[in-house]
Amino acid sequence: MSIYETPRIPAPDPGVRELAEMYLSPASRILDLGTGNGRNALHLAQLGHNVSAVDIRPEYIAEARSYAQSLGRLALGVRFGVKDITAAAYPENSFDAVFVTRVLQETPDKHAALGVIRAAQSAAKRHGLNFITAYVADECQRAIKSHLVIFSPNELPARYCAVNWELVRHNQCMRPVREFNGRTLINSHDEFVAKKP
Repeated sequence: MSIYETPRIPAPDPGVRELAEMYLSPASRILDLGTGNGRNALHLAQLGHNVSAVDIRPEYIAEARSYAQSLGRLALGVRFGVKDITAAAYPENSFDAVFVTRVLQETPDKHAALGVIRAAQSAAKRHGLNFITAYVADECQRAIKSHLVIFSPNELPARYCAVNWELVRHNQCMRPVREFNGRTLINSHDEFVAKKP
């Protein structure tokens, strides 16, 4: 049975699965910010990486630890902790890769979200990577979801380029806003891998 078929463990984000296999060196030291239930962190640990994963919600970390326990030896390379990613400090220049996937929209405001990006940049080693997935929308669509932090298309990749990071991969997926069960959903996102100079 492959790691993707493990019935007890939630599947990683498809982008994380693909990009990790393309860009990570074996046994990389990884920081996963806003890990949620740990699905990406556990996947990365199963691939042999050393992962530190944090989230502000203790119930998510408890769930992630439960999944890790069920994996046993396959999850030995992951450590979970409860931290507010908008306020926590991380060791500078310490990680081969930092993952910030589908979490920025939950930060209090754009200033806090950009603080998370700066922390991810700082935590990466020289020539280290940031893996970012953030929701994007035009101005009218962002107004519909004003309680969430949603960036303009290409806004975050441009911020990386402005500080001389190299975009080694960028995939922008623009989808129309849709309604589901009386809720308006924005599913457009920027997904990119940036390399520190």
